[in-house]
Order: sequence, then C-alpha cells, then structure tokens
Amino acid sequence: MNDGENPFAELPKAGREPGASAGAPVGHLTGLLEEAWERLRQHALGMCLVGANGLGAALISSYGVAFFGIWLGQRLGFDPLTLQKWIANPDSADTAYLTSYLEFRLATWVVSSVVSVVALAWFYPVTLSVARGNAPTFAALSAAGRRLPTIILALLVVRLLTGLGVMACVLPGLVIQWSLLLTGFVACDTELGAADCLHYAWRLLSGHRLHYFGISFAAGLILAFGSVLTCGLGVIPGFAFSMLLGALAYVRLSGRTEPGLADPILS
Repeated sequence: MNDGENPFAELPKAGREPGASAGAPVGHLTGLLEEAWERLRQHALGMCLVGANGLGAALISSYGVAFFGIWLGQRLGFDPLTLQKWIANPDSADTAYLTSYLEFRLATWVVSSVVSVVALAWFYPVTLSVARGNAPTFAALSAAGRRLPTIILALLVVRLLTGLGVMACVLPGLVIQWSLLLTGFVACDTELGAADCLHYAWRLLSGHRLHYFGISFAAGLILAFGSVLTCGLGVIPGFAFSMLLGALAYVRLSGRTEPGLADPILS
C-alpha cells in the first residue's frame, strides 16, 4: 500500500497534545478476516496462551460466581421449588420473600458482571499490541492495570445497556452490543472517561456495523465448525481470533496504529 492509499497517513504523532477531532472513521474493514488470521498465525503460541487464559478466566468467573450464588441462595433460604410454585400461582406468593430474592439475584448479577469484566479486561491491551504488529507480551498488561477502573466501568455500562435493550425488545440490545463492541479497546488505549469511551466506540463503528456483524458472523461459523472438528480445542484460538478481530477493527477505524497518540476530541 502506498502513502496515497494509507488511511493513517495524517495521524498525529505520539504524545498527549490535543488530538484530531473524532469525526468519521478513517479506515475500512476490507480484508479484516485475512489480517486477523495472519496475526494469529504469526503469534500462534502466544495468542493460544492468551486464548486459553481468557477462556479460563471467563469460565471460572461466570460459572464460579453462578455456583457460589446457588450455594449462597440455599443458605439464605431461597428454595427453587417454592419460587416455581409462586411463579405458577402468583396470588400465593410472599411479596417480602420475592423482593428479597430479586434483590439477591440483582446482587449476584452485579458481582458476576464485575468479576467477568475484571477477568477479561487484561486481554484488551495484549491483543491490541498484536494488532499493531507486536508480539503478545506481559508488558502490555501494564496498560490494563493503569486503566482498569475505566475499562471496568465502561464495560459494565455496556452490559447494563445491552441487558436493558434485550429486555425492551431484544433487537435494541443486539444493536447496542454490536455498536459498542470496541469500547474495551478504546478504554485501554486512551485517557478518555468511561462515557467518552462509549461515545467514541459508538462513533467508530458508525457506517460499519452491518459489515462488522457479517465478518464476525462468518468468523463465528468457521470457528464453530473448527471447534467441532477438534473436539472443542478450537475454542482456545477462537477466543484469541475474536479478540484480534475487534483489536484490528479498532486500529483500522481509529487510525491509532501506535500507543500514546493524542486522545480524539469528541464534539
């Protein structure tokens, strides 16, 4: 690709001076699958370790909290059979009991969301480093550590908005989820606050949502088929591949091909 075709040619250099206005995305998603596969192939061992750790963290955080919630619910006297009877016959329900149960379920959801977000937040800077042409290293984790509060807050807001959208009519939740997929990368790569991270992530995928959905759907089918053929082992590189897709999409659409660039100016 020559300079005339390079969508990143006019980027500001590294530094924390005021950045360019965050207008339309500067890149494109053409050939995203091919580039993600090439990055994965170049760093197969490191990215598989990332995938294994990420998948393990997700499983432990989600199932661990779920089983703990079941155990704690039993200790607090929440009987599933009683709840099922009351659902079938609401007139016989104990309002105070149901209120306590709903509060307990809300608390376990919050804890589960926080634990899973914390577990996965560390993998954003690693995959972002690989998307920029570097090898996956533990040094990249320092970015997540410094920005961890913002990453957690931003991703929790995404989950909350997605959940509310799904409860409203399913489709709005899916639109919100796909529109904010790059939030974690924005949060770990900039100095923006949580609200501005969501704003910028939404803007980056503007005009690219259907394209990115199609790419991700195709990748999901390929990875699902590969996982079946490998007795489930394909899930490990599959997790790394999906993270790489997001990281490359972020780099391309934002034009932030190196760390430390000035933050975008959001109008």
